[in-house]
Amino acid sequence: MKNQLIIPLILLLIVTIKVQSQCSGNVNFVDPNFKESLYPVDTNSDGEISCAEAAAFTGSLWVFDSDHKIYDLTGIEAFINITGLNCINNDLSTLDVSKNTKLETLYFSNNKIKNIDLSKNLALKNLSINNNPITSIDVSKNKELFLFDGDNTQIETLDFSKNNKLKAVDFGYNNKLTSVNLKNGANTSIWLLTGNNNPLLTCIEVDDATYAPSGWNVDDPSVFSEDCFPAAAKVTDQVLASGVALYPNPATDQVTFNWDKLAPLQKVTVHSINGSIMKTFDLSGMHSSTTLSLQELPNGIYMMKVQDRNGVTITKKLQIN
Repeated sequence: MKNQLIIPLILLLIVTIKVQSQCSGNVNFVDPNFKESLYPVDTNSDGEISCAEAAAFTGSLWVFDSDHKIYDLTGIEAFINITGLNCINNDLSTLDVSKNTKLETLYFSNNKIKNIDLSKNLALKNLSINNNPITSIDVSKNKELFLFDGDNTQIETLDFSKNNKLKAVDFGYNNKLTSVNLKNGANTSIWLLTGNNNPLLTCIEVDDATYAPSGWNVDDPSVFSEDCFPAAAKVTDQVLASGVALYPNPATDQVTFNWDKLAPLQKVTVHSINGSIMKTFDLSGMHSSTTLSLQELPNGIYMMKVQDRNGVTITKKLQIN
């Protein structure tokens, strides 16, 4: 009976020790150039970086090789106490900093990184992601974030509503960016905001649309609003399933509406991204299809509010180029 109890306890102890000691001996590196760049960490000059040496390092790592670009940061997980990581101007396509939970500064501009998980980096204050094909980034867990630098990416949406310690933010030259939420209750603390050359970004949500100090710099077509998606202009993803279709989308000078499953339509109201009514089309008396002129509307993103004769409404997002 005792043996039956002892064996499971021994196995549990072995598993526990293995989980707690993920790094033992020397750190395993895939990219020799990364290893070479860490020579200051090799305190005993034996040509290796031990797990103990990595864990003992508490400063910032500058990952740079003057002769070769570094392509893989496997081994960074052993540096569990670093507070900064600068790996700009390399050839990285992935970056895992989930074990570097004490990071306060992370710069990885000018790489090939498409996604990154920052949910474990709760102490992060400074973040630079410029010039990467990154498609999305979630900073909702990074409550200490002070600086965000995100030019020239593939990001479509940025949400800083949880980052009330933010002081400086740059999100220019993002050709796919359509939404920025800066409504964090602390906009008066943001002394630098740069959001130029974002052709699809028509609205930036803020605490107070009338507050725009000299350090805030955006250009057309972007505007500040306290509600970029008012109730009258909320997008319904399943709108097509209701029986209304519009095409082409994006459109240029006209758009065609088809409907066959709804009650006869009454009108279509065109709203700007900040909720203003730009145009109204009367569809009463029409049966199942009509083409509407868009020539008077400037390029941008609009919400088409469609109402049938029973007062039922649906909303469809339309882009005019």
